[in-house]
Amino acid sequence: MPIAAPALVIAVHPDRPRLCGIPLFYWLHLACCLLSAAVTAVVNRRTRGAR
Repeated sequence: MPIAAPALVIAVHPDRPRLCGIPLFYWLHLACCLLSAAVTAVVNRRTRGAR
């Protein structure tokens, strides 16, 4: 999901819509970064004891 979602930004106009004056395009990329970090943290914690 974190890899495929940024590829779908073609479906979003880069300048509109806006959220708090910032194009939604940038918010979606920020959300993907946070989602990637969360997934990595969960996998790290779940597999830490397996080593």
